[in-house]
Amino acid sequence: MMFSSSGLKSQGLEMAVLPASDFLLSAEYLARRLPGLISHNIFVSTEDPEVVTSTMSWGAENGWAVYFTLNERANLPLYELFGRFGGVHEMLNGLMNLRLALTCRAWVCTLGSNWCSLIDELRATVMRQANAPYVNIGFGAPGTDHYYP
Repeated sequence: MMFSSSGLKSQGLEMAVLPASDFLLSAEYLARRLPGLISHNIFVSTEDPEVVTSTMSWGAENGWAVYFTLNERANLPLYELFGRFGGVHEMLNGLMNLRLALTCRAWVCTLGSNWCSLIDELRATVMRQANAPYVNIGFGAPGTDHYYP
């Protein structure tokens, strides 16, 4: 299971920011709905270090294992990330996060995000998981939107 929160969203360039709690409530909903398929593991793909910290706290309080890549994070627009960390580093970090996200068994994401749209398209085609659970949040109450069994 994974969720993503983009620095571009926080800058208002891609879409409105969605709080991490919306993703986490939806992950809990999905785990309750499909207990045999969904374990209490979550992979976090984000540029925002506060999302990682808050998700780790939430995981400890709620019995979920939280996984993320160990890299320096900054909630900045892409051109500033390239300037700060280098283009090659950011490209490789993005590819690593994409690969890890595609190995998940279920997803909580928002199709209003270009990153989540890419994950959705690749999981359905390249990874042959079009029938795997995907919760698209951002258009209503958490856990009730566009659930694809």
